[in-house]
Amino acid sequence: MSGLPWQAELLAAGAGPAARAEVAGRLLREAGITTVECCYSDLLGGLVGRTMTVPRFLAALAGGFAMPVATLAWNMLGDIEPLEFVSAATGFPNMRAWPDAATLRPAAHAPDTALCLCDTRSAGGEPMPLDSRQLVRAAAAGLADLGVSITLATEVEFYLCQENREPLAGGHKCFSLDLAGEVAGVLADMRAIAAASGIEVESVQTEYGPGQFEINTAPGSPLAVADAAVILKFLVKRVARAHGRRATFMAKPFGDGSGSGLHVHQAVASAADAAAGGDGAGALVHGLPPTTAAYVAGLLAYQPDLTAMCMPTITAYKRMADYTMAANRAVWGVDNRTALVRVIPEEPVRAESRIGSADANPYHVVASCLAAGAAGISERLTPPPPETADAYQAADAPRLPGSLAEAVTRLRSSAFARKSFGGTFVDVLATVCQRETELFSACVTDWERSRYFDLG
Repeated sequence: MSGLPWQAELLAAGAGPAARAEVAGRLLREAGITTVECCYSDLLGGLVGRTMTVPRFLAALAGGFAMPVATLAWNMLGDIEPLEFVSAATGFPNMRAWPDAATLRPAAHAPDTALCLCDTRSAGGEPMPLDSRQLVRAAAAGLADLGVSITLATEVEFYLCQENREPLAGGHKCFSLDLAGEVAGVLADMRAIAAASGIEVESVQTEYGPGQFEINTAPGSPLAVADAAVILKFLVKRVARAHGRRATFMAKPFGDGSGSGLHVHQAVASAADAAAGGDGAGALVHGLPPTTAAYVAGLLAYQPDLTAMCMPTITAYKRMADYTMAANRAVWGVDNRTALVRVIPEEPVRAESRIGSADANPYHVVASCLAAGAAGISERLTPPPPETADAYQAADAPRLPGSLAEAVTRLRSSAFARKSFGGTFVDVLATVCQRETELFSACVTDWERSRYFDLG
């Protein structure tokens, strides 16, 4: 990732809130900033928070600000399911949101505005169990405890549509410079606004679906990359609307089009990797450095338990049919796009997890990768031989959950998920996702009306 414009100065100020507030105030004044958007991710990856004056923001750096606990647990429409975590029985209390000064950046999508991400804490100062950034921090710390460092990058797919939500273009125009040229202004603004907000976009290209695009970010640390992905999705939608278009990260918005994914590239490094190629403990495993091999084995063993974290909507599972370029079997392969884990034999070697849907919370997808990979390393797992052909024909390979209902059942019963992320997080996410399945089951669709209206 490129450095945030003000990060170095804010970090140099130290951890003291007074010193950071002094530096932040100067930087905001010099940039002519009058408003700060203080925000954090809700359960499903939407940004929520408050828009503040600069003096109020500087005060919040020292004392935080009040936000309802319910913002961490509601669904995409803001509905709150009956939960032990938050409900009428709890009185719908507040928590404290604390701006992370190191994330303060210009908000290029709005004039005279800055944006700052927040962490959420209980009244006693403990991280909230549904805090998305804390999930990534904890999972990254688990890898660090194993002596492993990791660098990530994301690929996020989306559809650019007309104002009426119809596809921008017809046909398959993957990597088409003609189609990209037709919307060059929109794409240029996306890159420019992202860059001005401290997010380095390495490339944007058309994808396989009609009007589908992919936007790739530069590599960085887990939390920085997850932060960037969440903000980037927010910016893409804002820029599209400013150009009279609509961008959607819906996992499969059109039945005859490709689904949209959120892929995470992961490069691990350790002393064991440095020794790879020698004898004994340093020997390669299926051609991979030993730590990378164990990490890949962890992704295969445990990410299927976490499918609901990576695909939290009904439509996410409609992109998983065979020959859709979406993984549905827990296998790995070298540069094999039909596999769950695609290992790219470049320098450094990296593992691409292809489970995530574009509508997932990027923090959850990243945290699921880190936790699963760390388990593979700590348990010294060995991956099976790589799939060298068509993974969709791997009849003996474990299948990923094929529906949101199946994924919820697996998440609820997963001891690994509860150990990695806590029972509160698992129960809340499972309840919210289960409610989605119930609402969908009760819905009468246009397809059903057209097919059955005149029956009998």
